[in-house]
Amino acid sequence: MKETKKVNLLLLGASGAGKSSFAKTFLLHSSNINSTNDGQTTRSNIIYDLSLYEEKPSIEIKFLNKENFVTRMIRLNYANYLLKIVNMIDGRNSISTLEEYLFDKLLDIQDYTNNGENIKEEAMLIKENLFKIDEDWEKNIERYGKICDLVEEKIKKELACNDKNKEQNKIPDFIKGKASCLNETLSKVEGFFDIKEFECFFDEFVSKDIFSKESIEILVEDDETFYGYFGKYYREVYEKIIQILRDMNIVKGKYYSWKTSLNDKEKSSEIVTYCLQVKDKKSLTGLVDYVHIKDSISNEYSFIMDDLGISNLKLFDTYGLDHAGWDGDKGKILTDVLYDLQEKKILYFNSDLAVVYIKKMDSGKPTELKSIIPQIYKMIPQSPIYCVFNGLDIFLGNEIDTFTDMDYLSERQKKPKAIEYIADKDGDKKYRLKNDIKKIVGENNKFLDYLYETLKNNIVTFCSNDLVLKEKFNILIHNRKEIYKLLISICMKEYSSLNIIPKKLIGKIDKGSYDEEIKKIMRDIFKNASKTNWDSEHHMTREANYGRIYRGEKLGYHGTYQHKWNQLFHQGYVKTVTQMESNFLGVEDVNYAYAIDACIKNMEELFLGPAYQLANKEFSNEYEEKKRFRNLIEKMYERGINKVYHYNPLLSENKGENKEENKENKVKIQVQYLNNVCNFLSGYDLIEKELLEHFKKCLKKVIGQENKEKSENLIKVNYEFYYQLEKLKHDFKTKYEEVELSDLYDLLNYYNQNTEN
Repeated sequence: MKETKKVNLLLLGASGAGKSSFAKTFLLHSSNINSTNDGQTTRSNIIYDLSLYEEKPSIEIKFLNKENFVTRMIRLNYANYLLKIVNMIDGRNSISTLEEYLFDKLLDIQDYTNNGENIKEEAMLIKENLFKIDEDWEKNIERYGKICDLVEEKIKKELACNDKNKEQNKIPDFIKGKASCLNETLSKVEGFFDIKEFECFFDEFVSKDIFSKESIEILVEDDETFYGYFGKYYREVYEKIIQILRDMNIVKGKYYSWKTSLNDKEKSSEIVTYCLQVKDKKSLTGLVDYVHIKDSISNEYSFIMDDLGISNLKLFDTYGLDHAGWDGDKGKILTDVLYDLQEKKILYFNSDLAVVYIKKMDSGKPTELKSIIPQIYKMIPQSPIYCVFNGLDIFLGNEIDTFTDMDYLSERQKKPKAIEYIADKDGDKKYRLKNDIKKIVGENNKFLDYLYETLKNNIVTFCSNDLVLKEKFNILIHNRKEIYKLLISICMKEYSSLNIIPKKLIGKIDKGSYDEEIKKIMRDIFKNASKTNWDSEHHMTREANYGRIYRGEKLGYHGTYQHKWNQLFHQGYVKTVTQMESNFLGVEDVNYAYAIDACIKNMEELFLGPAYQLANKEFSNEYEEKKRFRNLIEKMYERGINKVYHYNPLLSENKGENKEENKENKVKIQVQYLNNVCNFLSGYDLIEKELLEHFKKCLKKVIGQENKEKSENLIKVNYEFYYQLEKLKHDFKTKYEEVELSDLYDLLNYYNQNTEN
């Protein structure tokens, strides 16, 4: 029986680049989905789940539950909310960013003295670090949270300074007096959420006054905080919206989903459109978690999937990256999306996940890739990156009828500026994009060399215009060739090098020849995943993590910061493999060194196990192999009690209150607890022997898988050659029935040897 495989494409790109139109060309029932019309941008994360034959094509809308809705709004709008408060207090309405506000306050002479001590140097150092956008995505994520924390502290002090009674908490009084203005800010997040879209949609069911500023009344407690009011507002709004969805029979009972057949265009069209975009000022997208579309692959690409043995092709159309440039905060939005999909068992961090950046052929900045690629690489180094240039028909203009192909690497070929930037060389004969990336990431990075070569050798030009594809057969054929080139590159693991790792080398791994090198890698993963600076975190961040780990059902909190244990271990794994020097294991034959390094890079998901096993305290039964790492983590805490660990965070008895905790020592207890249980390195030695065997088992499995995929697909890298070879085999067997097919290969080898000589 022919083995099958799964391929996942993460679609990124600016608003209007054509991500949705590109994705829809893969669907058999694309005409039944209005994710692109009238120039509107898709506003929901969409998963296109495609197979050769889907018996029951369907669309399922997953809505957010209350707490997930609040968490999303914290990530999207908390900084805007704080900025509004800052401008209210300042009174000038001229501060445009939180960084600008902090800059002003750090330059205030009052902040340069602390109990009579001059702290100007410290303040200037904070300023210098605060406003630097770092290429390291982890630091940018921390930066976003730290800015919000600093602003909150400054606001609290400023309100106190404006009143004679500085000891009293003035935040509740401020909120009560400014509630209407605050609610107005909270009611809209540009490109993501707008209460008015629900007002228009629900006119026929209830009075839209239920969404007015006056109708949303939030109880302000005596000890209210800005963060607390923020959460209360969105919980109140959520209750109003979800009740109407229930009245409309879109949401029923405890099930936050709505599903319909993709074949039923009449029934699905309107609701699906509102869940994907804004139409006639109406939309449900603000409450949509994601849209899951299951369909058969389109007739244009079905033969490609069959030929490459792809049983399932998923395309992830991410909407959250449309609404701003690729700056430091964009990395956080992307990782938030990826972590959410990973914990829902939809997406996995392995080499079957490829990033496809979609860009209009001749618009936008040609150099935008130089800031995008390093950020993606630092987040998911397992994933190859490809670039699809959409709008081929527009670029060709009057030459469209005679077009057959484009030689992207030829210096004589007329190319769009963005393709020139990838494929052309500077005066020093270095590829321009490659040179710019290395300036950001560093010169000696073998993974980036292969990442760039894979991107350069597989540039895709594409036309997603339905009318053009129906009228211009040459463009349709071109699309097929380009998609074949893209998918074969992914299937043959081109990014992982094309070398087949020999059995002798696998045997040396098995016998323990590289055990010490592997132990160093694992120790570094645990070291880089550990977090032991909880005393420096904001008190709400600390409380959120302490509450969930000590007496909750989660292992950490994912809000402004990414502190769930699956996220910490992912960051630890990525940091380890991207910062190590090439030839991780010190393999004698350097021809195979990169291939081994690539397999270690690609085995994160297999080694750490599914994300939800490190995100939750309890989970449903899994195959033993999948939960091996989690089982070892449990053993680490069991063995470490009274040795390196004072607490076991995985025991159910922790769900009660901590008897040692009281108001006076609350901070000390929380810091002590979190620093202890999140210090994964301190318990590493307790499971090193078993962890080593697990690592080697995973590595050998990945090597076997990649060897097989490379050998099966390498010959298909040039479709024309593959087609001619298959035709030759067919003609040979037809004409010479009595001759073995192996004789043909002998003839080809003999011919090749003689022509070389």
